[in-house]
Amino acid sequence: MKNEVSREQLLDVAKASPAAVAAHDKAAWVGLFSRHAVIEDPVGSKPHHNGLHDPRSGVRGPGPLERFYDTFIAPNEIAFNIERDIVSSPFVLRDVTIEITMAPGLSVRVPMHLLYEIAEEDGALKVAHLRAHWELAPMVGQVFGKGWPGVMTMNRLGLRMIVNQGFGSVLGFSRGILGIHGSGKRTVARFVDATNGRNKVAFAELFARGNAGIGFPGEGEILDAESFCDRLSGPLSVTKLISSGYVTSCTFSVRSGDSERQGVGLFEFNSRSRKLHSVRLYCE
Repeated sequence: MKNEVSREQLLDVAKASPAAVAAHDKAAWVGLFSRHAVIEDPVGSKPHHNGLHDPRSGVRGPGPLERFYDTFIAPNEIAFNIERDIVSSPFVLRDVTIEITMAPGLSVRVPMHLLYEIAEEDGALKVAHLRAHWELAPMVGQVFGKGWPGVMTMNRLGLRMIVNQGFGSVLGFSRGILGIHGSGKRTVARFVDATNGRNKVAFAELFARGNAGIGFPGEGEILDAESFCDRLSGPLSVTKLISSGYVTSCTFSVRSGDSERQGVGLFEFNSRSRKLHSVRLYCE
């Protein structure tokens, strides 16, 4: 960003999204995003790209994001329960659980970690990249668990996707079921054990060759296994593990010196080796 912005300014951009969703204000929601914004919702599904040539309108513009809104937001009532906000410029991480009412008497609760990457465009702060980390299969299971009303609700969602986004959208959305799943969660557990046990050999074995290391975004520092273990003076613990695509996210706390830091961690895997490619720990 060209100009230094405050924590409150960055957080206000992230807060504006659920506010527009609650108000069913399509123009306000679409206007939050930059001209070439990317939405991964959920991570692992086919991304939605703003600003590409849109065959339906014949021009570059917000058509893809408008159709995303029409498909997933407009028909539903969506409430955000915010558990924690982490701001590490230019990122805002929101630890949330959302409740989606998809039909009268049919609601589902979905734990999430939301990553907003914010950039300055034409003098205003915009969301350049939104990554929603949540698990598609359990959400679909909740809907189908409602019986016949759930089946009809999923049929209507599939039809909306086809009408608004084309036949390929159903397959693109369904890709969100693929990914690292429980294997990622088990690797994160081994990461914690190796860190707390200062087992640098076991720790290093979790990572793929040519990995991008361990970083604290906003601090500009990338660490290898040895230096990461040496940096921590107390135990690392994780809760709320979510595997979305080839990323496992978690809520974490760690002691460093006399302070305890809490945040959200993103553990990204190499999809071929299924070993860790990068770890990014977002905290303040």
